[in-house]
Amino acid sequence: MTDKQIALVHCAGADCPNTIERRSRGRQRRFCSRSCQEKTLRGRTIASRGMRENARMGLDTGLAYSTQEVSTNSTACKDENDDLQKASLSWIEVNEVTHKLTDGVMERVPASYGQWGGFNTERGLAWAIEIGWPYKKTAWFARYRDVCYGPTDSETAKQAAVAFTKGAPSFPDQGLATTFTGPIDFNADPILAAEMRMQRRVTPVELQPLTKGL
Repeated sequence: MTDKQIALVHCAGADCPNTIERRSRGRQRRFCSRSCQEKTLRGRTIASRGMRENARMGLDTGLAYSTQEVSTNSTACKDENDDLQKASLSWIEVNEVTHKLTDGVMERVPASYGQWGGFNTERGLAWAIEIGWPYKKTAWFARYRDVCYGPTDSETAKQAAVAFTKGAPSFPDQGLATTFTGPIDFNADPILAAEMRMQRRVTPVELQPLTKGL
C-alpha cells in the first residue's frame, strides 16, 4: 500500500498538526504520541477546574470548556418535574466530543479498583456527542434516555437535547438529522447510517392491486 492509499485522521491533541493512520481493525488511536496526549489532558484538567469554580460563582468565562446556561422547564423525570422547572440547566464539556446537560445535582460515582477512587460529579440529564471525527466528518447527536437526534452540528444537538429533556417527543428534521430511538452505532459512518434511516422512512409502501369482483 502506498502513502497515498493510507487513510489518515487528525491527532486529537490541542493545536497538534500531526495525522495518524486510520486502523481498519481494533481501537483507533486518537493522539500521535503519549506526550501529546498528556499535554492535552493537562490543559483540559486546568480548564475544567477553572470552569467549575466560575460556574459556582455564576460567571461565564467564555472558554471552550465553559458552561452554557439554558432557561428551561424540564420534565426530564416525572417525579422531579417541579424541581427541574425551577432548576438552571448548564452544559459541561466532559471531553472534546462529549457534553452533558446537568441541573447541578451531584451524584456519587463509585470507586473502581485499580482505576479511580469514588468521586462526586454533576449528574447528566441528556448528552450531546460527536462521533464523526474518525471519518473526518461532523456528526453531533443528542441523546436523552432512549431518544436520539442527529447527525447535526453541536449547537443544534444541544437544542434537541434540551427539548427532549423538557418533554418533547421529537425535534424538527433538518437534512439528514432526524429523531430516532435506540442505540447509536459508534462503529458505522454516521452520515451513511443517517442516509439509510432516511431511506427507510421515505420508501413508499407497495400497494396491492384490487381483487376483481370486489
